[in-house]
Amino acid sequence: MNERVSIIVPIYNVEQYIRQCLDSIIHQSYQNIEIILIDDGSPDCCGAICDKYAAIDKRIKVIHRENAGVSVARNEGMERATGEWIMFVDPDDWLELDCCEKAIQAAQISGCDIVYFQRDERDNDGSLVQIYPERPTGFLNEKELRNIQFYICTGDAESAGFESATPWGKLYRRTFLMEHKCRFPVGIRKRQDVIFNLECLTNLKSAYYLDYTGYHYRNNNKSICHKYNPDMLFIMTDFLKELNRFITEKFDRDMKYEKAYGKHILICIKEIENVYYFHPSHFVTLYTYKNDIKYLFDSVNADYFLSKCKVADMRTSGERVSFYLLSRHHWSTYYCLKYIKRKVSCSHYLKGNKEEYDSEANNPSCG
Repeated sequence: MNERVSIIVPIYNVEQYIRQCLDSIIHQSYQNIEIILIDDGSPDCCGAICDKYAAIDKRIKVIHRENAGVSVARNEGMERATGEWIMFVDPDDWLELDCCEKAIQAAQISGCDIVYFQRDERDNDGSLVQIYPERPTGFLNEKELRNIQFYICTGDAESAGFESATPWGKLYRRTFLMEHKCRFPVGIRKRQDVIFNLECLTNLKSAYYLDYTGYHYRNNNKSICHKYNPDMLFIMTDFLKELNRFITEKFDRDMKYEKAYGKHILICIKEIENVYYFHPSHFVTLYTYKNDIKYLFDSVNADYFLSKCKVADMRTSGERVSFYLLSRHHWSTYYCLKYIKRKVSCSHYLKGNKEEYDSEANNPSCG
Protein backbone atom coordinates (compact mmCIF):
# COMPACT_ATOMS: atom_id res chain seq x y z
CA MET A 1 0.00 0.00 0.00
CA ASN A 2 2.42 2.63 -1.22
CA GLU A 3 0.48 4.60 -3.85
CA ARG A 4 0.52 8.35 -3.44
CA VAL A 5 -2.64 10.39 -2.81
CA SER A 6 -2.68 13.97 -4.11
CA ILE A 7 -4.97 16.10 -1.94
CA ILE A 8 -6.17 19.25 -3.69
CA VAL A 9 -7.49 22.19 -1.66
CA PRO A 10 -8.82 25.30 -3.46
CA ILE A 11 -8.59 28.20 -1.01
CA TYR A 12 -10.41 31.50 -0.87
CA ASN A 13 -11.29 33.70 2.12
CA VAL A 14 -11.45 31.01 4.83
CA GLU A 15 -8.69 31.98 7.25
CA GLN A 16 -10.96 31.22 10.22
CA TYR A 17 -11.07 27.54 9.25
CA ILE A 18 -8.04 26.80 7.08
CA ARG A 19 -5.77 25.70 9.94
CA GLN A 20 -8.18 22.99 11.08
CA CYS A 21 -8.43 21.78 7.49
CA LEU A 22 -4.66 21.66 6.96
CA ASP A 23 -3.98 20.07 10.35
CA SER A 24 -6.37 17.25 9.50
CA ILE A 25 -4.47 16.64 6.25
CA ILE A 26 -0.87 16.81 7.41
CA HIS A 27 -1.61 14.46 10.33
CA GLN A 28 -3.13 11.72 8.18
CA SER A 29 -2.14 8.23 9.30
CA TYR A 30 -1.37 7.46 5.65
CA GLN A 31 1.78 9.45 5.03
CA ASN A 32 2.38 9.01 1.29
CA ILE A 33 0.46 12.11 0.25
CA GLU A 34 1.16 15.33 -1.57
CA ILE A 35 -0.86 18.36 -0.56
CA ILE A 36 -1.62 20.90 -3.29
CA LEU A 37 -2.93 24.20 -1.94
CA ILE A 38 -4.32 26.60 -4.55
CA ASP A 39 -4.48 30.11 -3.12
CA ASP A 40 -7.07 31.53 -5.51
CA GLY A 41 -6.20 35.17 -4.89
CA SER A 42 -7.60 35.03 -1.37
CA PRO A 43 -7.90 38.58 0.05
CA ASP A 44 -7.34 37.48 3.65
CA CYS A 45 -4.35 35.78 5.29
CA CYS A 46 -4.87 32.33 3.74
CA GLY A 47 -1.90 32.68 1.39
CA ALA A 48 0.48 33.49 4.24
CA ILE A 49 -0.91 30.66 6.36
CA CYS A 50 -0.37 28.18 3.52
CA ASP A 51 3.23 29.34 3.10
CA LYS A 52 3.90 28.77 6.80
CA TYR A 53 2.56 25.22 6.60
CA ALA A 54 4.64 24.56 3.48
CA ALA A 55 7.76 25.66 5.34
CA ILE A 56 7.30 22.92 7.92
CA ASP A 57 5.92 20.12 5.71
CA LYS A 58 7.72 19.34 2.45
CA ARG A 59 4.72 17.43 1.11
CA ILE A 60 2.89 20.74 0.66
CA LYS A 61 2.94 22.65 -2.63
CA VAL A 62 1.44 26.14 -2.57
CA ILE A 63 0.26 27.78 -5.78
CA HIS A 64 -0.60 31.48 -5.56
CA ARG A 65 -2.70 32.74 -8.45
CA GLU A 66 -5.06 35.58 -9.31
CA ASN A 67 -8.65 34.82 -8.46
CA ALA A 68 -10.18 32.75 -11.27
CA GLY A 69 -12.74 30.64 -9.44
CA VAL A 70 -12.86 27.18 -7.91
CA SER A 71 -13.02 25.33 -11.25
CA VAL A 72 -9.74 26.80 -12.45
CA ALA A 73 -8.16 26.15 -9.05
CA ARG A 74 -9.20 22.49 -8.95
CA ASN A 75 -8.21 21.93 -12.58
CA GLU A 76 -4.77 23.41 -11.93
CA GLY A 77 -4.43 21.16 -8.91
CA MET A 78 -5.16 18.11 -11.08
CA GLU A 79 -2.58 19.21 -13.64
CA ARG A 80 0.04 19.59 -10.90
CA ALA A 81 -0.81 16.31 -9.15
CA THR A 82 1.69 13.44 -9.34
CA GLY A 83 -0.08 10.88 -7.16
CA GLU A 84 -1.86 7.77 -8.37
CA TRP A 85 -4.98 9.01 -6.61
CA ILE A 86 -6.69 12.38 -6.19
CA MET A 87 -8.79 13.60 -3.29
CA PHE A 88 -10.49 17.00 -3.07
CA VAL A 89 -11.02 18.84 0.21
CA ASP A 90 -12.78 22.18 0.66
CA PRO A 91 -10.82 24.60 2.87
CA ASP A 92 -13.50 25.07 5.54
CA ASP A 93 -13.99 21.30 5.97
CA TRP A 94 -11.72 18.65 7.45
CA LEU A 95 -10.86 14.94 7.30
CA GLU A 96 -10.80 12.15 9.82
CA LEU A 97 -7.16 11.33 10.51
CA ASP A 98 -7.42 7.86 8.94
CA CYS A 99 -9.45 9.00 5.91
CA CYS A 100 -6.70 8.52 3.31
CA GLU A 101 -5.69 5.18 4.83
CA LYS A 102 -9.25 3.82 4.73
CA ALA A 103 -9.90 5.14 1.21
CA ILE A 104 -6.65 3.83 -0.31
CA GLN A 105 -7.24 0.41 1.28
CA ALA A 106 -10.70 0.28 -0.32
CA ALA A 107 -9.27 1.41 -3.67
CA GLN A 108 -6.58 -1.26 -3.70
CA ILE A 109 -8.89 -4.04 -2.54
CA SER A 110 -11.60 -3.16 -5.07
CA GLY A 111 -9.47 -2.14 -8.06
CA CYS A 112 -12.10 0.50 -8.93
CA ASP A 113 -11.45 3.96 -10.36
CA ILE A 114 -13.53 5.84 -7.78
CA VAL A 115 -14.12 5.12 -4.09
CA TYR A 116 -17.04 6.89 -2.43
CA PHE A 117 -17.25 7.36 1.33
CA GLN A 118 -19.60 9.10 3.72
CA ARG A 119 -19.58 12.54 5.32
CA ASP A 120 -21.36 14.18 8.19
CA GLU A 121 -22.46 17.79 8.52
CA ARG A 122 -21.05 20.17 11.12
CA ASP A 123 -21.95 23.62 12.37
CA ASN A 124 -19.56 26.57 12.26
CA ASP A 125 -18.12 25.58 15.65
CA GLY A 126 -17.60 21.98 14.53
CA SER A 127 -20.53 20.52 16.47
CA LEU A 128 -22.41 17.68 14.79
CA VAL A 129 -25.54 18.74 12.89
CA GLN A 130 -26.47 15.70 10.82
CA ILE A 131 -25.42 12.12 10.24
CA TYR A 132 -26.40 10.67 6.90
CA PRO A 133 -28.10 7.29 6.36
CA GLU A 134 -25.88 4.27 6.13
CA ARG A 135 -25.63 1.99 3.16
CA PRO A 136 -23.54 -1.18 3.12
CA THR A 137 -19.94 -1.25 1.97
CA GLY A 138 -19.56 -2.83 -1.43
CA PHE A 139 -19.27 -2.54 -5.18
CA LEU A 140 -21.51 -0.26 -7.24
CA ASN A 141 -22.32 -1.91 -10.55
CA GLU A 142 -23.06 -0.13 -13.82
CA LYS A 143 -26.83 -0.10 -13.24
CA GLU A 144 -26.38 1.51 -9.82
CA LEU A 145 -24.01 4.07 -11.31
CA ARG A 146 -26.58 4.99 -13.98
CA ASN A 147 -29.14 5.46 -11.20
CA ILE A 148 -26.73 7.74 -9.34
CA GLN A 149 -26.20 9.75 -12.52
CA PHE A 150 -29.96 10.12 -12.86
CA TYR A 151 -30.30 11.27 -9.23
CA ILE A 152 -27.69 13.96 -9.86
CA CYS A 153 -29.56 15.13 -12.98
CA THR A 154 -32.74 15.57 -10.91
CA GLY A 155 -30.84 17.60 -8.28
CA ASP A 156 -31.38 14.84 -5.71
CA ALA A 157 -27.84 13.51 -5.45
CA GLU A 158 -28.25 12.25 -1.88
CA SER A 159 -30.77 9.61 -2.99
CA ALA A 160 -27.67 7.58 -3.80
CA GLY A 161 -27.24 7.11 -0.05
CA PHE A 162 -24.23 9.43 0.01
CA GLU A 163 -23.30 12.83 -1.45
CA SER A 164 -22.63 11.83 -5.05
CA ALA A 165 -22.45 15.25 -6.75
CA THR A 166 -19.61 16.87 -4.81
CA PRO A 167 -15.89 16.35 -5.49
CA TRP A 168 -15.18 15.66 -1.82
CA GLY A 169 -16.03 12.37 -0.10
CA LYS A 170 -14.32 10.50 -2.93
CA LEU A 171 -11.01 9.10 -4.04
CA TYR A 172 -10.41 9.32 -7.82
CA ARG A 173 -7.84 7.39 -9.80
CA ARG A 174 -5.78 10.10 -11.50
CA THR A 175 -5.24 8.19 -14.75
CA PHE A 176 -9.02 7.72 -15.05
CA LEU A 177 -9.58 11.50 -14.79
CA MET A 178 -6.80 12.22 -17.27
CA GLU A 179 -7.83 9.56 -19.80
CA HIS A 180 -11.44 10.73 -19.93
CA LYS A 181 -10.59 14.44 -19.71
CA CYS A 182 -12.76 14.93 -16.63
CA ARG A 183 -12.43 18.59 -15.68
CA PHE A 184 -14.45 21.18 -13.80
CA PRO A 185 -16.22 23.42 -16.33
CA VAL A 186 -14.83 26.93 -16.50
CA GLY A 187 -17.33 29.71 -17.10
CA ILE A 188 -20.06 28.61 -14.71
CA ARG A 189 -19.71 29.83 -11.15
CA LYS A 190 -21.78 27.31 -9.21
CA ARG A 191 -22.52 23.57 -9.28
CA GLN A 192 -19.42 22.93 -11.38
CA ASP A 193 -18.94 19.75 -9.36
CA VAL A 194 -22.30 18.44 -10.63
CA ILE A 195 -21.07 18.53 -14.23
CA PHE A 196 -17.67 17.11 -13.23
CA ASN A 197 -19.18 14.09 -11.49
CA LEU A 198 -21.70 13.51 -14.28
CA GLU A 199 -18.79 13.36 -16.72
CA CYS A 200 -16.97 10.91 -14.44
CA LEU A 201 -20.03 8.67 -14.12
CA THR A 202 -20.50 8.59 -17.91
CA ASN A 203 -17.19 6.75 -18.21
CA LEU A 204 -17.36 4.72 -15.01
CA LYS A 205 -18.11 0.98 -15.21
CA SER A 206 -17.81 0.13 -11.53
CA ALA A 207 -17.04 1.88 -8.28
CA TYR A 208 -16.80 1.09 -4.59
CA TYR A 209 -18.69 2.54 -1.65
CA LEU A 210 -17.07 2.52 1.79
CA ASP A 211 -19.46 2.85 4.73
CA TYR A 212 -17.14 5.13 6.65
CA THR A 213 -17.54 8.77 7.66
CA GLY A 214 -14.18 10.25 6.70
CA TYR A 215 -15.21 13.77 5.68
CA HIS A 216 -16.62 16.53 7.87
CA TYR A 217 -18.60 19.10 5.89
CA ARG A 218 -18.98 22.48 7.59
CA ASN A 219 -22.32 24.14 6.87
CA ASN A 220 -20.74 27.57 6.98
CA ASN A 221 -23.44 30.27 6.90
CA LYS A 222 -20.80 32.87 5.98
CA SER A 223 -19.65 30.99 2.93
CA ILE A 224 -20.37 32.01 -0.64
CA CYS A 225 -23.24 29.49 -0.63
CA HIS A 226 -25.21 31.53 1.93
CA LYS A 227 -24.35 35.18 1.29
CA TYR A 228 -26.74 37.55 -0.43
CA ASN A 229 -25.94 37.33 -4.13
CA PRO A 230 -27.95 39.31 -6.71
CA ASP A 231 -26.02 37.55 -9.51
CA MET A 232 -27.44 34.15 -8.58
CA LEU A 233 -30.11 34.33 -11.30
CA PHE A 234 -27.42 34.50 -14.00
CA ILE A 235 -25.16 32.01 -12.21
CA MET A 236 -27.92 29.41 -12.09
CA THR A 237 -29.03 30.15 -15.63
CA ASP A 238 -25.48 29.45 -16.86
CA PHE A 239 -25.38 26.20 -14.87
CA LEU A 240 -28.75 25.04 -16.19
CA LYS A 241 -27.60 25.69 -19.76
CA GLU A 242 -24.51 23.57 -19.13
CA LEU A 243 -26.57 20.79 -17.55
CA ASN A 244 -28.94 20.89 -20.53
CA ARG A 245 -25.94 20.58 -22.86
CA PHE A 246 -24.76 17.49 -20.98
CA ILE A 247 -28.19 15.81 -20.92
CA THR A 248 -28.85 16.56 -24.60
CA GLU A 249 -25.41 15.30 -25.62
CA LYS A 250 -25.45 12.12 -23.54
CA PHE A 251 -29.14 11.16 -23.51
CA ASP A 252 -30.55 12.70 -26.70
CA ARG A 253 -34.04 13.83 -25.66
CA ASP A 254 -34.69 10.86 -23.36
CA MET A 255 -37.96 11.85 -21.64
CA LYS A 256 -36.76 10.43 -18.32
CA TYR A 257 -33.85 12.86 -18.31
CA GLU A 258 -35.94 15.74 -19.64
CA LYS A 259 -38.19 15.26 -16.61
CA ALA A 260 -35.10 15.13 -14.38
CA TYR A 261 -33.93 18.43 -15.85
CA GLY A 262 -37.35 19.99 -15.18
CA LYS A 263 -37.05 19.04 -11.51
CA HIS A 264 -33.53 20.48 -11.40
CA ILE A 265 -34.87 23.81 -12.69
CA LEU A 266 -37.17 23.99 -9.65
CA ILE A 267 -34.29 23.24 -7.30
CA CYS A 268 -32.22 26.02 -8.86
CA ILE A 269 -35.10 28.48 -8.48
CA LYS A 270 -35.22 27.60 -4.79
CA GLU A 271 -31.49 28.24 -4.47
CA ILE A 272 -31.88 31.63 -6.16
CA GLU A 273 -34.63 32.43 -3.67
CA ASN A 274 -32.42 31.57 -0.70
CA VAL A 275 -29.56 33.92 -1.58
CA TYR A 276 -31.34 36.58 -3.62
CA TYR A 277 -35.14 36.87 -3.91
CA PHE A 278 -35.92 36.11 -0.25
CA HIS A 279 -32.58 36.43 1.48
CA PRO A 280 -32.96 37.63 5.10
CA SER A 281 -31.10 40.85 4.31
CA HIS A 282 -32.91 41.75 1.09
CA PHE A 283 -36.28 40.82 -0.44
CA VAL A 284 -36.89 41.72 -4.09
CA THR A 285 -40.12 43.30 -5.34
CA LEU A 286 -42.83 41.35 -7.12
CA TYR A 287 -42.00 43.25 -10.32
CA THR A 288 -38.35 42.17 -10.17
CA TYR A 289 -39.28 38.61 -9.31
CA LYS A 290 -41.66 38.19 -12.23
CA ASN A 291 -39.18 39.69 -14.70
CA ASP A 292 -36.40 37.46 -13.42
CA ILE A 293 -38.46 34.27 -13.51
CA LYS A 294 -39.55 35.07 -17.06
CA TYR A 295 -35.89 35.58 -18.03
CA LEU A 296 -34.92 32.21 -16.53
CA PHE A 297 -37.88 30.37 -18.10
CA ASP A 298 -37.07 31.81 -21.52
CA SER A 299 -33.32 31.17 -21.20
CA VAL A 300 -33.56 27.47 -20.34
CA ASN A 301 -36.84 26.59 -22.10
CA ALA A 302 -38.36 25.82 -18.71
CA ASP A 303 -41.92 25.52 -20.00
CA TYR A 304 -40.95 22.61 -22.22
CA PHE A 305 -39.11 20.67 -19.52
CA LEU A 306 -41.64 21.35 -16.76
CA SER A 307 -44.36 20.07 -19.10
CA LYS A 308 -42.66 16.66 -18.83
CA CYS A 309 -43.25 16.64 -15.06
CA LYS A 310 -46.40 15.96 -13.07
CA VAL A 311 -47.51 17.10 -9.62
CA ALA A 312 -47.23 13.47 -8.50
CA ASP A 313 -43.51 13.50 -9.39
CA MET A 314 -42.82 15.95 -6.57
CA ARG A 315 -41.89 14.45 -3.20
CA THR A 316 -43.27 16.97 -0.69
CA SER A 317 -46.36 19.14 -0.46
CA GLY A 318 -44.17 22.24 -0.73
CA GLU A 319 -42.57 20.96 -3.93
CA ARG A 320 -46.00 20.14 -5.37
CA VAL A 321 -47.30 23.65 -4.66
CA SER A 322 -44.16 25.25 -6.10
CA PHE A 323 -44.33 23.12 -9.25
CA TYR A 324 -48.03 23.78 -9.78
CA LEU A 325 -47.77 27.56 -9.41
CA LEU A 326 -44.49 28.08 -11.26
CA SER A 327 -45.25 25.77 -14.17
CA ARG A 328 -48.60 27.49 -14.73
CA HIS A 329 -47.04 30.96 -14.52
CA HIS A 330 -48.96 31.86 -11.34
CA TRP A 331 -45.86 33.78 -10.34
CA SER A 332 -47.61 36.52 -8.38
CA THR A 333 -49.40 33.99 -6.16
CA TYR A 334 -46.19 32.03 -5.68
CA TYR A 335 -44.26 35.17 -4.78
CA CYS A 336 -46.84 36.24 -2.17
CA LEU A 337 -46.84 32.83 -0.49
CA LYS A 338 -43.04 32.71 -0.40
CA TYR A 339 -42.82 36.30 0.78
CA ILE A 340 -45.08 35.68 3.77
CA LYS A 341 -43.38 32.42 4.71
CA ARG A 342 -39.87 33.84 4.52
CA LYS A 343 -40.78 37.06 6.29
CA VAL A 344 -41.93 35.03 9.28
CA SER A 345 -38.96 32.66 9.31
CA CYS A 346 -36.39 35.44 8.81
CA SER A 347 -37.89 38.00 11.20
CA HIS A 348 -35.16 37.57 13.83
CA TYR A 349 -32.54 38.51 11.23
CA LEU A 350 -34.52 41.42 9.92
CA LYS A 351 -34.66 42.83 13.45
CA GLY A 352 -30.96 43.36 13.79
CA ASN A 353 -28.87 40.36 12.75
CA LYS A 354 -28.65 40.79 9.02
CA GLU A 355 -25.06 42.01 9.35
CA GLU A 356 -24.14 38.35 9.80
CA TYR A 357 -25.05 37.91 6.15
CA ASP A 358 -23.95 41.28 4.77
CA SER A 359 -20.63 41.99 6.41
CA GLU A 360 -17.37 40.47 5.35
CA ALA A 361 -15.51 38.41 7.91
CA ASN A 362 -13.07 40.32 10.12
CA ASN A 363 -9.58 40.35 8.72
CA PRO A 364 -7.16 40.06 11.64
CA SER A 365 -3.43 40.36 11.17
CA CYS A 366 -1.83 37.32 9.58
CA GLY A 367 -0.20 35.06 12.09
